Amino acid sequence: MSAWLAWLAGLMMITHMSLPAWLRALLALVWSIDIGWSVAGRSGGLRDLRRLRITADGRVSAQTAAGHWVRLRLRPGSIVTARFAWLRLARDGGSAGVLFSRATSGSEAWRRLRLIWRWGGPGND
Repeated sequence: MSAWLAWLAGLMMITHMSLPAWLRALLALVWSIDIGWSVAGRSGGLRDLRRLRITADGRVSAQTAAGHWVRLRLRPGSIVTARFAWLRLARDGGSAGVLFSRATSGSEAWRRLRLIWRWGGPGND
């Protein structure tokens, strides 16, 4: 579901850019292929994750459906804004993008995420 929202948001942004029409069409095609690839199975190794945890020093881990915590890598292209976050995550079994909003995490958790992002950044290996 989050990939579809990201696809739609990306297309909206691309169509409103002040670029030539052919370049907007090319960007929309590349964006659609990337999101489609993610939905089609590139995220295979992350489908079983249920909870996400980001520590103050920028390490990212997630809880699997079985209850185990696994280490993730935060990939370039992740962003956190005042209302939304798009995190590109990877582990040995695959990669995926996760889109979530401030409303899904509670105000205190969102505040901590924004502070970690601002001061620690996506600097985990």
